[in-house]
Amino acid sequence: MANLSLVDLGQTCLINLSKRIFEGNKKRGFWEGIQTHTKKLNLIESEINEMFEAFRAGKLANLEVFLALNDTNYLRTIYEFAKEENELKEHFVLTFEKNVKDTVQDELADAFIRTMDFLGYINAQFEQKYPRFLRTHGYISLTDASIDKIPFNHSHKFTYKPNYIGIDEFVATMKSNVGSIAASQYCGDKATEIFLIAALNEIIEFANINDIELMEHVNFKLLYNSTRPFKHGKTF
Repeated sequence: MANLSLVDLGQTCLINLSKRIFEGNKKRGFWEGIQTHTKKLNLIESEINEMFEAFRAGKLANLEVFLALNDTNYLRTIYEFAKEENELKEHFVLTFEKNVKDTVQDELADAFIRTMDFLGYINAQFEQKYPRFLRTHGYISLTDASIDKIPFNHSHKFTYKPNYIGIDEFVATMKSNVGSIAASQYCGDKATEIFLIAALNEIIEFANINDIELMEHVNFKLLYNSTRPFKHGKTF
């Protein structure tokens, strides 16, 4: 798998994807009523916690089986998927729930989606010269280079395959980023965007290191979410 970066995705693609995710979530009720930065950040953190719990339980996606059971021609865009017969949608949902949902990869995709949702809400422009925040002992090292890979400290390896490298550091850093994003709300949306992009980088780098096909999982989860009830059956 080729490593992915925000630069690879491109500014226009990122803007469009963040808007698509935000508009989709707004349509399904997730931005109804009074919304706070803290509530949305709690949702990002909850996805990270669910990913860690999936890791503890050894729940890994069986993407090969899922793809073999589905016609990938209609899995390309949400627009093509919407035109499919209900029988095909039901088949997709059943095979997704059996082989992908609630796994490490799926929850990582959820964290990506939640972060992009927030970026869509603040109308992020994904400008290339944002500083990126490197993992140090708690604070930052800045560069004006375009966003690329952030190295992990490979100090933890695990006993079953695949060995998810850097999961402890990833979870801890994401929680730290959530705290930074919460503080940044008092400095305006541009400051919030910087820290959200830092979180997005962490998600992408964790996927790269562990050979997770992140954008495939994101796309499949967006398709799955399009079949779910208002607010996915929850209160917010």
